[in-house]
Amino acid sequence: MERFPDPTGSEVGASGGAQSDSWQILIVDDDSDVFEATAYALQDVQIFGRPLQLRHARSASEALQLLAQPPEPAVILLDVVMETEQAGLHLVVRIRKELKLLRPRIILRTGQPGRAPELETVTSYDIVDYKTKDELTRQKLRAALTAALRSYDQLRRIDASHQALERMVAASQWFLGDDLRDSFADGVLTQIASFIGVEPEGLVCARSDEEGLGRSDEYRVVAAAGRYHGLLGHALPALPDAWIVAELTQSLRQRRTLIGEHSVTLHFAGATTGDDFVAFLAATRPPQDIDERLLGMFSAVLSRAARNAAQSQAATRDALTNLLTRHALAMIQRRLGRVDAGDAPTAALLIDLDEFKRVNDTHGHAVGDAVLKSVAATLMSTVRAGDLVARWGGEEFLVGLCGADEPAAMAVAEKLRSSLAATAHGLPGGAQLRITVSIGVACLQPGEGLDQALGRADNALYAAKRGGRDRVAMG
Repeated sequence: MERFPDPTGSEVGASGGAQSDSWQILIVDDDSDVFEATAYALQDVQIFGRPLQLRHARSASEALQLLAQPPEPAVILLDVVMETEQAGLHLVVRIRKELKLLRPRIILRTGQPGRAPELETVTSYDIVDYKTKDELTRQKLRAALTAALRSYDQLRRIDASHQALERMVAASQWFLGDDLRDSFADGVLTQIASFIGVEPEGLVCARSDEEGLGRSDEYRVVAAAGRYHGLLGHALPALPDAWIVAELTQSLRQRRTLIGEHSVTLHFAGATTGDDFVAFLAATRPPQDIDERLLGMFSAVLSRAARNAAQSQAATRDALTNLLTRHALAMIQRRLGRVDAGDAPTAALLIDLDEFKRVNDTHGHAVGDAVLKSVAATLMSTVRAGDLVARWGGEEFLVGLCGADEPAAMAVAEKLRSSLAATAHGLPGGAQLRITVSIGVACLQPGEGLDQALGRADNALYAAKRGGRDRVAMG
């Protein structure tokens, strides 16, 4: 059985720590001895539990090249006098205005004190400190870096919160789309991955109530992405990774979100416990800087969207036949498309069961419901994969044909009429019931919408009924 291990590998930086977990420190100084002395002073130093990753630029131009590429440094130790007496100060201006790097904290160092007024320099150039190199002993250097890193981390967290709020708003708007129920589960993975800044590799588990999928209280994978794609449809207990099963199970039982070392498992509360669902996403490193309050708000947004999706499903799917209803007209319109000059024609077929009231009156509504389900099954098995079928109300059905001109639409209508007439519906006691249908056909004209074609199809259906039933008429 294939196994998906939790990934733990990461690149190791020059300071000995994992590069992705290190504070990035850029030292800009034309004196290599200064860099070596600084590196020695900071050897094996950890600040807030994270090691330091040092990089060296020997000039302002070399620093600009390094800064133009990731990773972003948290702190820049910058010499004032390099190519020119003001090279360091000019570099600060370019960092802030040209590169738009506003978060990195800058500490100016100079071997020539008095060249620039300290207060004016700190105020005018957006730096956090201005020291002579002699002042920055090992202890004072660590203190200055600690203060600068705390400031940088606060700025980064503020930015992350702003970005998370923007992504949450974007996700909320995305989940209001008309096609929500067809893509909701897949969209959950994409939106969560974007929100927490990981690759969209994971799965969504929801309670299964589909016939043939086991007990109604069993959770199954309803969406899967990345290396988990092959798990689509698997029952939760059958997933090949025990640690994933454990995370999902704990999240469901405790009805809360879990942030692990190499995963995030989000719990989404439904109207009842049975409507809950969970989403698991893998992370190549421990998720960092996740604002759990914002994460809770995000989960609430998606939970509400899930309830809206369920309500939308109920409104646009017929409970008896599971076909689309006339409330899904906008969706059907998009599927068929509008016909413009040069486009392939499409057609609408309105199908009405002849004398269906007599079936209900004679045999009862249970038999009538069974007939409607049987008709729906026959229609679905007869039309092409790209076409669609809807229950239009009562004993009336709509078939939408894509890419069918008038002769093709009439041929399909005749095929449906004969197939339905040949279908035998079983009755209690072994008797069989046969019914006929009348069909009105209308092909969409250039620039015409589905609603206009339906009006013509309805007139054609009335003409077929008036002509003696069990007929097809073109509108």
